[in-house]
Amino acid sequence: MKIRPNGPRDFGVNGYTLIQVPNLPIIIAVVGSLGSRFLDQDGTLYFVSRALFFMGLTVWAWLELTDGVNLFRRALGAAGLAWALYLLQEDLS
Repeated sequence: MKIRPNGPRDFGVNGYTLIQVPNLPIIIAVVGSLGSRFLDQDGTLYFVSRALFFMGLTVWAWLELTDGVNLFRRALGAAGLAWALYLLQEDLS
């Protein structure tokens, strides 16, 4: 198993891209997640942060599921989408 760069910003194993520089939807999800962890749970900013988290995670997961460069990335997108749906139903119940 050889680990080598697949491009200037991507890293992979045997030609499979496993790690990339984060794209905009995952950055939005991380910012929303961090915001919701440090804000008061009764405030408007908390709910905006939580919505940003779900929106970013869902968009990222959908893009990986439908346009992933290999099977691993598509499976990662499916797992991310399932996790987002699980967390969303937990928040709504």
